[in-house]
Amino acid sequence: MTTAELTLPELPYEQWEDTKATLHLVSQIMGKIKLAHHPKLPHWWHITLRVTPRGISTQTIPTASGHNFEIELNVPHLQLRLASSNGQEASIELKGLSVAAVYERTMSALEKIGHPTEILAKPYGNPHSTIPFAEDDTHKSWDHNAIRKWWKVLLFLD
Repeated sequence: MTTAELTLPELPYEQWEDTKATLHLVSQIMGKIKLAHHPKLPHWWHITLRVTPRGISTQTIPTASGHNFEIELNVPHLQLRLASSNGQEASIELKGLSVAAVYERTMSALEKIGHPTEILAKPYGNPHSTIPFAEDDTHKSWDHNAIRKWWKVLLFLD
């Protein structure tokens, strides 16, 4: 491996703090959806999100219906993509959306693909917000360049 391959992008916290807060809240929505369906495993391993070649993912979420689904935050396209083993798919363009809009569209998309879900729709342990997801029009920063840098760091660490 060359030194260039090991070089990580600079990502000063102050420059992407608002985007990081938005990503944190959206990732909590993803995790809470997984929590609502997935059988419990020790140490909460069943709700971790995984790094993928395209972003971060819930990976396969089993459901009582027998059809599995996945939610992926696709970084190159700045979308949430939902896919079900029943053949249904949905995607949500994130640029410009508030957390409230992402939450509403995600819950609608889950219904559309055949996986209606109820979650405790408020952040947990988040220093940036205690606003319920459905009411959070404050967090809506989507600095795509910063998100790509964050993802590059995640890929390196993974």
